[in-house]
Formats: sequence, structure tokens, C-alpha cells
Amino acid sequence: MSAAKEYLNAHLLSTLVNAVVAKKSKMILEATSAEVIRELSQPPRPLYSGGRWKASEYSVPEEELLLWAYVSPNAKLTSEAAARYEELYIAVFGRLP
Repeated sequence: MSAAKEYLNAHLLSTLVNAVVAKKSKMILEATSAEVIRELSQPPRPLYSGGRWKASEYSVPEEELLLWAYVSPNAKLTSEAAARYEELYIAVFGRLP
């Protein structure tokens, strides 16, 4: 099952899922190598190092936000992960709920 379908089946915001699909589709069409397409087809894998989060240059903030929303009900987030989730929420929606 595709990640988009999993997010929709988990009742996450369809507007976010649609934004991810649109942005990733555009990036895939503009990709210049198979390696870039492979990376775009994978879920986001932000790295936490030295007290900071680093996302891939091919990362879509809405997709990472969906990923945090998907895993957070089933796993206790560390304070760093919760802060990242909040940071992405603000970046995508402009404010906290």
C-alpha cells in the first residue's frame, strides 16, 4: 500500500496528503537521476544530530508532518521529536492548533 493510502486510511488530513502527492510528483518529474527518484519515493528520514534536525533536500515538510502524526498515537515521542512535530506544524499551518 502506498504511503498516501496509509495516511488517508489513518484519517490524516487529505489536504496534507494531496499537497505531498503534488509536491513529490513535481519533484519526480524534475528529477535528474534515478537516485533522486529513489530518494523521493521513500518516506522522510530526518536525522537528529548535535541537537538539531536535518531533513533531506528532497524532503517535503507536509510529508514529515504526516509521518509524525501517523506514529505519535502509537509511540511516546521524545521531547526532541515532539518539538520537531510542533516546528513542522507551525511551518505548514502557520500556528499551533
